[in-house]
Amino acid sequence: MQYSSLVTVSVIIPIHNGAEFIEQCLESVLKQKENIHEIIVVNDGSTDGTSDILKRYSDQIKIVSFNQKRGVSVSRNNGVILSQSDWILFLDADDILSDDFVKKYIFTLNKEPNDTILVYSKAIEITKEGNITNIIYEGFDMLNGTAFGHEIVRNRILLTGTMVKRDLFLNVGGFNETLTHGEDWDLWLRLSKYGAFKYASTTVVFIRRHESNSSAKLNRMLEAEKTIIKQYSLREIKYSISKRKLSELDNISDYLFLLLKIEEYKLCKDELNEYLNNSQQSDILLFVDALIHWNEQNWIQAKESLFLAISYKIKAEYHNNLGAIFLVEKEFDKAKTQFEAALSIHANYLDAAYNLDLAKSQTSDLKQIRITSRPLRKNLTSYSSF
Repeated sequence: MQYSSLVTVSVIIPIHNGAEFIEQCLESVLKQKENIHEIIVVNDGSTDGTSDILKRYSDQIKIVSFNQKRGVSVSRNNGVILSQSDWILFLDADDILSDDFVKKYIFTLNKEPNDTILVYSKAIEITKEGNITNIIYEGFDMLNGTAFGHEIVRNRILLTGTMVKRDLFLNVGGFNETLTHGEDWDLWLRLSKYGAFKYASTTVVFIRRHESNSSAKLNRMLEAEKTIIKQYSLREIKYSISKRKLSELDNISDYLFLLLKIEEYKLCKDELNEYLNNSQQSDILLFVDALIHWNEQNWIQAKESLFLAISYKIKAEYHNNLGAIFLVEKEFDKAKTQFEAALSIHANYLDAAYNLDLAKSQTSDLKQIRITSRPLRKNLTSYSSF
């Protein structure tokens, strides 16, 4: 089946006080040559100049307006309900689609097998002024039957620029409007049971990042992740992860990091020991072991595991966590050395930069120290923990 002439796409753009960038966003959508049936902008109680700008485009877009702010999930859900296309493309009001974005998505849909229910793209961060940064988010195809196992470990898909089948979106209930964080990840997990997720590697969405990385926000995000994961049984999660076409070590280590995230420390320790009874030690398993000992406040054993992990492979997160232990022990010079080593590997490593400031001010308060509880992404952003 060839989709090209058959696919219709509705672009859904929620906006709240986004007058500064909405024109750039809309122009990037209007430049798309084919397949876009409609552009629906949901004005979520804006009080700046957004309404006036949208009126200038009223002959090219459909406008839905709320008198007061109701949130992005309510806005997106309402936009989808009003849409009349087969596919829904979500876009944030300050982001920009590359040329031929939709055309390349349709090309991706035409690849066999035809079981795709979601398409996502490469994302490149831009500054507020529109300058391209070196922060790039890339992905990979998730085959039918394996998408859940990939996604439950970590949200790999940015919401903006992602296209989903409308009927399945509605069948799974759309965005959970009670979630204030992680609503996109929650949706991907529910959709993942129904087909493949395709990655369009030659397509780019340019995303703006804004500085909003408070500790309180990060904690809320972590709590939301725990809530989302706990909707599923550990038996289902472990089985789904094991079905991925990755190495046994990759699968077991991802499962162990998930257990750590939801604070199943004893189970994580038992699973790790069981695996090590039949397998060789590795740097990633030593990293897990150190995190378990960190939770137990067994600083000596945690240090030993991290030193050994670094002897296997030098990674920024190993240095950061080792420095965190030195902070606890008030070995501030040793801590600074480790944090500087971490930042020499990843200059945008927020936890390491924050901890380095603690070391310089000789702060050893355990509640303030930041450890990294899973492997770092290849590209790090200094703005958020996505």
